[in-house]
Amino acid sequence: MFIISQNRVKSMFLEEVSNYFTKNKIAFNPEVYIDGIGLKHRISLLVARAGKKSHLVETINKPNKKDIFLSQIMKFIDIEKGISPYSKSKKFLVINDTEQKPKNSLLELTKSHNVIPCSWSEKEKIIEIIQSDTQ
Repeated sequence: MFIISQNRVKSMFLEEVSNYFTKNKIAFNPEVYIDGIGLKHRISLLVARAGKKSHLVETINKPNKKDIFLSQIMKFIDIEKGISPYSKSKKFLVINDTEQKPKNSLLELTKSHNVIPCSWSEKEKIIEIIQSDTQ
């Protein structure tokens, strides 16, 4: 039996998301640091092309941990209030729902802060949104 650390599982999911983007010809920069109003934040994936709308993408592997949702949302809020060229980017949370569905209250909280929740089981939607914004 294997025991895998929580950080490794998170990075495995991020790798799966990255591979899916690559397979669908979505160019991205991994692990980008963006200034907010108070902190510099690490963003898992930045999808940006000159003259096109940019996208900030974070992942959540444990879909029912409220503190993880709040942490990601607060990161996006801080960036949005800053003066970074990415402050107006579309923001996505890709949620690993393969084993457990996220609570509706967490999805609504995410949406209320202009963050687009994307369930991994419906991953085609994020590709459609990004491709329509970057063409």
